[in-house]
This record gives sequence, structure tokens and C-alpha cells, in this order.
Amino acid sequence: MDPVVRTVETSPAWTARLPVLYGGLGLALLAVFLAVPSELGRAVFYDALAASGVLAVFAGVLVHRPARPAPWLLLGAGFGAFVAGEITWHVYGFVLEQDPFPSLADLFYLLGYPLVAAGLLLLARHRGAGRDQERAGALDAAIVTVAAFVVSWVFLVDPYAADASLSHVDRALSAAYPLMDVLLLTLLVRLLFVPGRRTPAVLLLAGALALNIVADVAFLALELHGGSPGKWLDAVWLLGYLCVGTAALDPSMAAPPAPGRRREGLTLWRLGALALAVVTAPTVLAVEVISGEIDGIVVIVVGAALLSGLVLLRLVGLVRELEHAGEERQRLYERERAALAEAEAARRLLIEQNDRLRELDRLKDEFVALVSHELRTPLTSITGYLELVLADPALDAEHRRFLEVVERNSGRLLRLVSDLLLVAQIESGKLTLRAGEVDLAAVAAESVEALRPAADARGVELRLEAAPVPPLRGDRARLAQLLDNLVSNAVKFTEPGGHVLVALAQNGEGVRVAVSDDGIGIAPEDQRRLFDRFFRAEGAQERAIGGTGLGLTIARAIAEAHGGELGLTSAVGEGTTFEVSLPLQSAGADAGSADREAQGVI
Repeated sequence: MDPVVRTVETSPAWTARLPVLYGGLGLALLAVFLAVPSELGRAVFYDALAASGVLAVFAGVLVHRPARPAPWLLLGAGFGAFVAGEITWHVYGFVLEQDPFPSLADLFYLLGYPLVAAGLLLLARHRGAGRDQERAGALDAAIVTVAAFVVSWVFLVDPYAADASLSHVDRALSAAYPLMDVLLLTLLVRLLFVPGRRTPAVLLLAGALALNIVADVAFLALELHGGSPGKWLDAVWLLGYLCVGTAALDPSMAAPPAPGRRREGLTLWRLGALALAVVTAPTVLAVEVISGEIDGIVVIVVGAALLSGLVLLRLVGLVRELEHAGEERQRLYERERAALAEAEAARRLLIEQNDRLRELDRLKDEFVALVSHELRTPLTSITGYLELVLADPALDAEHRRFLEVVERNSGRLLRLVSDLLLVAQIESGKLTLRAGEVDLAAVAAESVEALRPAADARGVELRLEAAPVPPLRGDRARLAQLLDNLVSNAVKFTEPGGHVLVALAQNGEGVRVAVSDDGIGIAPEDQRRLFDRFFRAEGAQERAIGGTGLGLTIARAIAEAHGGELGLTSAVGEGTTFEVSLPLQSAGADAGSADREAQGVI
């Protein structure tokens, strides 16, 4: 069954300042605690400050609302039991003026350890580690645990166990504290050794536990050697309470667990911890030999054997990880090679397909040119005979009307075939120009007059504003075709009552012709494809305006064949301006050529 995933609520922004405020205030109060002169005052101050850390844990759960609050609630309960033990101890000492052992305070202290341990265990399990990570982390924690147990037994547990003046209960309780600290150390190492993102809350919690363990060990060591704990040891415990409270108030305590890498391996700090654990038993034995009292030799020997076996298991696991990593790298290498082979095959296939497409495109252009050429010959013959028949005065009105319809349609078909032939020339990269001196103002005037009837029929005002310009070298028929296409389009795409202006002027070393209208305009997405073959803008299709989509392709090719360029500016609903810039000396024709091919035309 899939685990139930709860949505973690985002804490308000102000909660991010809580750990800083609490931590800063706690450190200031800790300094005040050290300055309090009386022991009773320090005891009251100590209990209040320690209790604030426990309250901060529960406050953090209420404010941040983690998806899994159980670990933090257990931690709060465990540290709360420690605080209850502290308060009870101070009541015995300052109110009842007793120093009993064992007492109710010991019950609270020992109750806190399993609660804190349960919270740590749940936090470690919620870090999202995989099975391999769990096994490696547990093995590392076991190594540290055995090392800590050897140290605790030899220096803390065994002296109490060997003290005949103590009762069995006293000795059991005295041994329980260091063993409980070993348990906390084991779970702390387990928590830190699980791969994953170590949030500020986890690091602060680890610091709190480390301070608590260090203070416990120092207290037991001082008790064994007749020393007095003093206020500085109390400050270490208090710092631990402040750390756990700050950890719970940090927003990262509610962050979902971030899974670690698949195999973390032996990091530098983990390797250092394990190396320290390995040399623990020999170091303890050396200290015992130097001191002249070799106690707990069985524990040292057994601990050394266990440490050797656990380290050996860890090394075997590391070797397996390296083997798995090598196998994984080999699989990745093989997949990469397969992917490269597939990519190379796809590249070759794409090249072949592109070659075939180019060949098909060439064949298509040749086919269009061939068919257009074959169609133009009979169409020319048809139009010629139509002209002869229409010139017969004996032709009655009805038959003349029929033949005029045939003439108009054959003329339209002949123009379409001519456009197709011209496009085929353009696609082949060669456009034939018949060079000569061209009066562009006269050509513009003829184009305007030829299209004036169509403009008048649509109710569009067509005007020409031509400034004196010098003649230029070029193909008069092609330039006339260019202007006819632009002016015809402007008339067709202008609504009745609109205006079309053809402006001609000299522009530096060339001539500029602008055909402007206040028609429907062209959408920006259509402008990018406007000069493509057979493309028709969406506005033309919606209004069912006739056309083949070849006029602008031909117009641009003619302009470029003469060394010029054709551009446009347009806005939907405002109109369009096509601007032709031509040099006075055409790049595609010169004074010494009667028939010249313009190169570079697409």
C-alpha cells in the first residue's frame, strides 16, 4: 500500500525569524545565568531556561505543522522529562535539603532517554534512504556504538560495578546513564550517517544531543574522581536545551525529507569517524596499561574483535558498492554508445531523406516548368485565334460575349502559367533580364492607369505621386510586373472608400517606390511567411480574395535580381506599405548586355 502523503503547509514569512530571535535571546540569558551569584538563583534560572527549550519544541510543531510531527513530539517529551528531572533534583537539594540516590529525579532522567531515542529513530527512518543506504548507515552506527560502549564500560560503568560500597540498585542506575548516552550516540550517528540533505534543524538537533552527551560524560567522570560539576557544566546542558528549541523553531524542521544519493560511500568526515572508532579499543588498552590497572580486559578484547569484524563487513560493502558503481558505469557507457550509434544512424537517415527531398523538389520544379511551358504554347495559340475571331465585324453580339468570356479566362490562365514559369526560373537560381534604360516614373504611371478601373470598381482611391527620378538600368517588363503585383494587391486588400498611394522618389544613389494602403493589414505571424511561394495570409482566406500566392514571391525576386530589395511594414486594421529600393545601375544588367542572367535569386 502506498504511504499517505500529506501536504506540508508553508509557514508564514515571519516564522523564519523565530530561530534567530530565540537563539539570540537564549545566548544572552545564558550569559546572565553564568553571572548569577547564588546557587539557588542559578537553579531557578536553569530550570526556566531549560523549560523554554522544551516549550519551543512544541511551539515549533504548532507553528510549522510538519507532515510527521511524531518525532518532534517525542523529542519534546524526552527533553521535558529531563527538565522534570532537573526540577525534581533542585527541589531535593534546595527545598528538602537532601541528596538522595536513587530518587524520583532519576526516574524522570531515565524516562527521557527512550523518548528521545524513539524520536531520533523516527527522524532517521523518515530521511528517505534506500535499502543499501540503510544497511551502510546501520553498520557505521554499529561501529561507533561498539567503540563508545568500550570507552563507557571501561571508564564509566566498570568503576561503579566494581564499587562494593554501592547497592545493586545504585550500581545499576550508575551504569544506566552512560549506557543510555551510548544509545543516544548510536541513534545520533545513525541520523547523521543517513545520506540526504542535512537541514539546519537536523544539524541543530545533532548539536543539542552532542552537548547533552558530553555534559553527561563529564558529570559522571567528575563524580568518579570526586570533582564538582560547577556552573560551566550546567551551561553546556543549557546550551543543548537552547539548540533543540532553536532546531524546532527553524522552518526546515517541517521540510519533506530529501533522499540522498543512491550510494554515498565513505565521505571524508565519515571515514574519520570510523577510523577513530577502530583505534578506540587499542587506545583504551594503552591507557589502562599506562595507568597500571587493566580493568575490563574482556570488554576491550571483545570490542576489538567486534570492531574488526564490523569494519571488515563495511569494507566488503564498500567493495560491493565500487563493483556496483563500475557495473553501472559500464551500463551507462554501453547505453551511451548505443545512443551515439542511433544518433549517427538517424543523422545518416536524415541526410538521405534531405537528399531525396531536394531531388523531389528539383523534379517538382522541372515538372512545373515543363507543364507550364507546354501549356503556354496552346494558350498563346488560343488567345491569338480569339483575337482574330473577335476582330470579325460579322460576329453577332451574343457569340462575341461568349468569346470575350473565353478570352478573359484564357488570358488569366496564360498569366498563371507565366507566373509558374517565372517561379520555376527563380527556384532554379536564374532569372532572365532584358536590360535597357527604364523610366520608372513612366512605368509607375502605366501601372496605376492600368489598375485604375479595378480600383474605381471597388470604390478605392488610387493616386500616384512621382518625383522626377533619373532613368535606371533594368528590365522594363519585369519592373512593370513588380509594380503591377504590388498595386494590384493593395487595391484588392483595401476596403471600399479606402486609399492606395504609389510614391516614387530618388533615394541617394537609387530609387524608392512605396505602395501604401489603409486596408486590412497583415498579422505579424503572417508577415514572416508572406514572401513564400503559394502562401496566402489568413485575412485573404477569410475574405475569399482571389490569388495564387505567387505575386509577392515574384516581386521580391525581381527586386533582388535588379540589385534592390523589397520590404514591408504593416499593422492589422491600419494598412500596409511595401517599399522597393532599386539602384540606378542594376546589379543584374549593365549597358553592354542585351540578355543577362541575374544570379543569386532564390
